[in-house]
Amino acid sequence: MILVTETVKPFVEMCERDGKAINFRLDMGLSEWRRVDRKQARIPSIRQLKEYHPTLDAQCQSLCSPLGHENLDEFYARNAYFLAKLIQSLDNDPEGPESALLCTSASNIAWMARILMGKHPQNSMERDFSVPAISFYKFARRHVVPVKIDAGEKTPLGYPRVEWQNGISIGGSWEITHNAECSFLSTGIMMLWTPSDIPKSLPPSEALQFPEPDLPNFFDIQELNLKKSTTMTGPRVEAETTITAAAVEVLV
Repeated sequence: MILVTETVKPFVEMCERDGKAINFRLDMGLSEWRRVDRKQARIPSIRQLKEYHPTLDAQCQSLCSPLGHENLDEFYARNAYFLAKLIQSLDNDPEGPESALLCTSASNIAWMARILMGKHPQNSMERDFSVPAISFYKFARRHVVPVKIDAGEKTPLGYPRVEWQNGISIGGSWEITHNAECSFLSTGIMMLWTPSDIPKSLPPSEALQFPEPDLPNFFDIQELNLKKSTTMTGPRVEAETTITAAAVEVLV
């Protein structure tokens, strides 16, 4: 989460300097894949994020949120539902916004690219989209149709179903104009992400009860560091700081 917010922060600050109106917000629909085989850090609270990013819109509600452990189909469903809600909200916005900048993890990018292009490969491990750890993508909407969300039909976890496969995309047709663009990086492409394995599935009853991430996030560690630095002295503080720095690298 800290890497995502830090990545988009320079753009937000540039818009503020240029007097451009933007809505900088956190949406849980862009959260990483909730896999049963991975340990994840807690999602930062709005209070924590506001301290680092004062312009964050704390009143904005997420378009959707992870509902539990997600198998492959559920992860597709969540991303499709998020995109449908996002496009629908932009279409209905009276101010007529022309674009949205999303900053999220590599797995979300790969799945959302497939959804916007209406492509669902039989082999989910297919490398149809290259996703470096840091890269830029741009999808341009070429044909506009109303977004359709079937609120009556839901996945086992509870995501409303959105039709997007077999060449049918969400809200019209989309063209990818920038694909894994890395020319702005002095070192070029870094760490290509590819789907390496599919996590095992849980029955819906267990998936819905999948516990929230409980590892400390970056902000938790910083707050703990600050608290310790004001209450401890001598060698003990130095030892704690060294361990924490290593933990930050591992968790982030």
